[in-house]
Amino acid sequence: MEVFTMTVIFGIAGIPNYFTTDPAVVPDSRHLAEGDYVRLPDGRVYKLVSDYPTKFTSVPEEEIPSGVEILRAREYDSVSGRLLK
Repeated sequence: MEVFTMTVIFGIAGIPNYFTTDPAVVPDSRHLAEGDYVRLPDGRVYKLVSDYPTKFTSVPEEEIPSGVEILRAREYDSVSGRLLK
């Protein structure tokens, strides 16, 4: 089981918050809640298991409940702080 932490960068007035991993980012206008699922660009899926400190655990595809929303992560350059295309 793989567990990692995620740094939270707060948005400013109308700009969505970015919940970053290295090297991925999940653009979303709401805060993540315990139990949320995130799919990284390479296809791996993680579940938020702790809000503070923020911790995720890997989830095999077959263990994801049907109908659950999976947020998509996009590539993120942690050096420049920019989203990659």
